[in-house]
Amino acid sequence: MKRMSRGSWARFVPSAVCVLSTAWVAGGVLSPASAADLSSLQLLSQSEFRQLAQDLGGIASFKGLASATPLGVTGFDVATSLSWSTLAHREVWNKAAAGLGSPSAVPVPALRLAKGGPWGLDVGVMASTVPATGAQLSGAELRWALIEGGPVTPALGLRLHATRLSGVKQLSLGTSGFDVTLSKGFALVTPYIGAGALRTAATAQVSTALAGENLSTSRLFAGAHLNFGPFDATLEADRSSDLRTVSGRLGYRF
Repeated sequence: MKRMSRGSWARFVPSAVCVLSTAWVAGGVLSPASAADLSSLQLLSQSEFRQLAQDLGGIASFKGLASATPLGVTGFDVATSLSWSTLAHREVWNKAAAGLGSPSAVPVPALRLAKGGPWGLDVGVMASTVPATGAQLSGAELRWALIEGGPVTPALGLRLHATRLSGVKQLSLGTSGFDVTLSKGFALVTPYIGAGALRTAATAQVSTALAGENLSTSRLFAGAHLNFGPFDATLEADRSSDLRTVSGRLGYRF
């Protein structure tokens, strides 16, 4: 069998990542929900609706999954990721699904694209699905490296992000927020830590006395970014209120 040249690999790998990521996300969107849909919000009290919105906001938020180091003017990153969130209020999810069951954790696969720009700015978008709700998720982010870092100095970055959840007939939900990230590279590994604030706006789209909820929660996270030539990977753990999430990401940079 003829071996692929380095140039062939350079063309093949990003295409493969795109195809596999799209198939993963599309599979989640088109497959049946892994738990009952959230179709009985009228059964919830106001405090229970608030708890549901709190869980969904943490799940739907745009996870950064990156250090504070910018991509650079010519940088481009395509990646796939998987976040796994452990529910803080399972009993509320079960009630919102009319007692038909709730997952103990919610996996969220996603396709992510990011482009570097001047002045330490990066922009990114993501498309995803939340299988346990049958919903789709889209989002955008803007990252700014306040300090780009170097061999001795760490990098410091600010990130703004927003998402919109769709596909749940009885619920309208969106998130927005900001993060501050501090990172320092060591050879192939760049560990990072960060904190931020997350705002969740949720409205029940049913004939009910439930009022809309606007929640503000803090977010803490830590992770490590690994570089393997053109490939890169990230592992991250974060906590938003009582919701805990573990995420992994695999990408290709060029």
